[in-house]
Amino acid sequence: MKTKHKKSVGRLTAPPRLCLLVATAATAMLLTACSIGSDIGEELGEVLGCIFSNCKDSADMRLEDISPRHRISQSGNTVTILAQLSQSANVLTVVRPSGGDRLSASFGGRSIELRDLSDGMRERYGASFTHTGEQPSVSVLFHRGTDSHVSTAAPPRPFVMLEPLGPVTQTRNGTGITIVLGLPASVLPGNLLSGRCERVDGSRFEAETQLPIKLISAVADRQTYQVDPAVLDIKLNERSIAANNGVVTTPFVRRCELTVTWAHEIRGQAATTLNHHGRITGAYEVTQRLNYEAQL
Repeated sequence: MKTKHKKSVGRLTAPPRLCLLVATAATAMLLTACSIGSDIGEELGEVLGCIFSNCKDSADMRLEDISPRHRISQSGNTVTILAQLSQSANVLTVVRPSGGDRLSASFGGRSIELRDLSDGMRERYGASFTHTGEQPSVSVLFHRGTDSHVSTAAPPRPFVMLEPLGPVTQTRNGTGITIVLGLPASVLPGNLLSGRCERVDGSRFEAETQLPIKLISAVADRQTYQVDPAVLDIKLNERSIAANNGVVTTPFVRRCELTVTWAHEIRGQAATTLNHHGRITGAYEVTQRLNYEAQL
């Protein structure tokens, strides 16, 4: 987990927001560019579109230069496949299947074609299916001619959220909410915070960031965390400025309706016939509703 724990700070005023703008721009680029990385904040984001990044057609590339970037996630009985391609270790280059190259998936004796999730841009592919029983092993196949290059992963065993059991509200000046996950002490979970926020002037924006937390204890199959409300306020205002084209005088965030997605991820086996920087992960996810109120 990459969250850095900061000391509690007061409400941001106009001068510090000039510095905040620089940090926001860099953070926004990194979160998006690394969207096919290893932790959930990266995995669940969208890869940079071709407007902002370098895009290449797979037919123009050698197999050994194509890196699979795939994720198999399970939440309850729903399994979701997300497949992306990049060039070698360069996550800023999007490789788009072309010239007969294609992506499919197989699981439980079934095979399906993965559909384009990027409105015809050929940047992201995926599918979902319902599964009961043990965690499914899923293979994502990159096809070229008569050859198939197979990457395989399975989600880890399910875990549960022990506390809180329902939606909660975090205030800026209040005590941090306590979160308890039913995970072994050795597991390092990731999280993604996403939803809609309202500024004090009534305008709205979509927010996506990591939930700032402090580890309180980790024993047996129980991990306890506490939310840092001061850092959460800073993060949400960073996202607000970024969503408003970097305008440093953007009104402060008033409230948010958010979802926290927690994930335990494990690495699968990427196709050895493709670039060695490729990866595929399996993840099990749980979600919780979190409302944020800055004014209370």
